[in-house]
Amino acid sequence: MENNLNKNSELIEYIDTLNKRIWQLRVAPEEDFDAFAVNQNALEKARSINYTFGMAQCHLNAGMGYFLIKNNQQLAFENINIAYELFKQLDDKKWIANTYLSFAIIHNTLSNTELALYYGLRGISYFNENDGSVFDKIRAYYILGTIYKDLKKYSEAESYYTTGISYSFDTSSSWLGRIYSSLANIYTHQQKYDEAIEISFKALEILRAENNSLGESRSLTDIGIIYKKQKKYNKALHYFFDGLKIRESKNVKQFILTSLLEIGDTYLLHSKNNEALDYFFRAEKIALELNLEIKLVTIYQEIANAHKLLLNYPEAVVYYEKLFHVSEKIHQNQLETTLLNVSNELIAEKEAEIERLKNVELKAAYKLIEIKNKEILESMRYASRIQKALLPNEKYIERSFKKLQ
Repeated sequence: MENNLNKNSELIEYIDTLNKRIWQLRVAPEEDFDAFAVNQNALEKARSINYTFGMAQCHLNAGMGYFLIKNNQQLAFENINIAYELFKQLDDKKWIANTYLSFAIIHNTLSNTELALYYGLRGISYFNENDGSVFDKIRAYYILGTIYKDLKKYSEAESYYTTGISYSFDTSSSWLGRIYSSLANIYTHQQKYDEAIEISFKALEILRAENNSLGESRSLTDIGIIYKKQKKYNKALHYFFDGLKIRESKNVKQFILTSLLEIGDTYLLHSKNNEALDYFFRAEKIALELNLEIKLVTIYQEIANAHKLLLNYPEAVVYYEKLFHVSEKIHQNQLETTLLNVSNELIAEKEAEIERLKNVELKAAYKLIEIKNKEILESMRYASRIQKALLPNEKYIERSFKKLQ
């Protein structure tokens, strides 16, 4: 028995070590490390000893992996939902918060900013009130900052980013490089290009030191965007291509799509319309493959503009029609989602009303019982008084018995 306990303890420690390593790979991905195979191995071992916490972490890691690496949204949501239910069983508030923040990352990447903010705020509330690990705490502030940045709420974004930086005691194991990169992005939007460039290169240095290649590609892309806004198109393309090269080596298609769009847009601004079309067509292929309709709106607009500049009016019309159809589809999906939400709210209200009526009926029944009980007690008292009036008193009965003796 004791031997089995020792074996289980060793296995739990092994599973926890693997899960922690995979969880932190998004900051500094390791070469020649098959995270999916390792994660599956850890999950099988956790199941073999019914280790709930280990299984939950494996599913959370798998979910993020399916989204970031395999580009499979369905399996991403399925695994993260399983993780959420398991963490709920354990009442592990820290990892429930991390699960909310994982949902926030995915929804923000998919441009579902309202849902991203909903999950982000639910997740950050734990880290606002508790210490937690530095890694998770900085990640939480980075995610909320990014959501607000994408919502163009720059002061709120900057506040979350600077709070995250204040916890960065160890730059080799934090999200510091990403935060600096995102701060630079805010300054770019505010047209503070000198500050943006300075912080971007600082971010690039940190990300390279962390061996965070995907973070490095993001920083290179951000530097390219700054130069593009300054109309330094050749410099911009240099950094965009460096970022694209890294992203293609990692085969992270959402990031590749972003690079292709930036390169195409830069060529368009640089009056190189045929080159622009080449990159927009490549972007369209990925967007269709991943079913990213929001991205298709941008792509079709850009392709139509390029054809118009090339005086290819029939082709421009074709892509304006595609733009119209995909926009109409997005609008219809949003309408259906709204109707579903309203329907669910009405059902919830109806259920609440039924429950309220049940309670009203229950209260009425209790009241009726109280009245009946009162009537019964009154009847019993009345009967008792009649009985006492009809029966002779005790002294009379006692005297009668004595005479009989």
